[in-house]
Amino acid sequence: MNFLRSRIPSATITVQMTRRAILQRYRGSFLGLAWAFLTPISMLVVYTFIFTKVFTVRWGADVSADGVGDLGTFQFAVLLFAGLSLYAFFSEVVLTTGTAITDNVNLVKKVVFPLRVLPIVNIFSALFQLLVSLLILILFQLILTGFLPWTALLSPLAILPLVVLVAGLGWWLSALGTYIRDINQILTPLVTALLFLGPILYPLSSFSEGVRPWLALNPLTIPIEAFRDMMIWGVWPDWTALGVYMVVATLLAITGWMGFTRLRPGFADVL
Repeated sequence: MNFLRSRIPSATITVQMTRRAILQRYRGSFLGLAWAFLTPISMLVVYTFIFTKVFTVRWGADVSADGVGDLGTFQFAVLLFAGLSLYAFFSEVVLTTGTAITDNVNLVKKVVFPLRVLPIVNIFSALFQLLVSLLILILFQLILTGFLPWTALLSPLAILPLVVLVAGLGWWLSALGTYIRDINQILTPLVTALLFLGPILYPLSSFSEGVRPWLALNPLTIPIEAFRDMMIWGVWPDWTALGVYMVVATLLAITGWMGFTRLRPGFADVL
């Protein structure tokens, strides 16, 4: 019971702070929360135009497990948007959790405040935007094809390992960012590089055979490929790769929690 009592307030605080973070993001803007829908839609339009009209990219048959040939603009947009949605979630978490503690100096001084929830608030806020983007993706795909593959019901299994991974990253980055103030300047080019060093803007077939195994080191490659398999192609993903990814993500989350707990006592001294 003591364990439950100590956790329930943290859960309540997390929900309240997440709600506030989501509302603050759009507070004062003319369209308000509607930007949560308009932003991913505009991203979809811009990237689709660039990669189908300016830089011509084709998603060929060797990428589709069911042998579909080169896809039209709208089908390409669905594949592109799926990858960009997960990338946007990952990049937002990585680039905001590094300052989760330094942005809340007043809370650090409160001994009873559970600082461990601050990175989680950033993750949940980004997860809200991801869910909105996925809703748009589903509607867009339904308009194009008139149906969703039944495997789409299992697509959250591709996202869950990524959420666990960013939780571990969030705890590590928020703790390290308290001591290393220029951590975001270090992370920004790295996160940008991930956009081009993975199957986000173009298929794996665009890379040479010798390079493809190395792309698995990109933390977005496996979940994006698994998500597209289930949500769009209607086939099973590589369960072995996804399982290994989940194990690594879990270990990172555990070490992230431990690292945050270990570094937590020094936060007040450096702020």
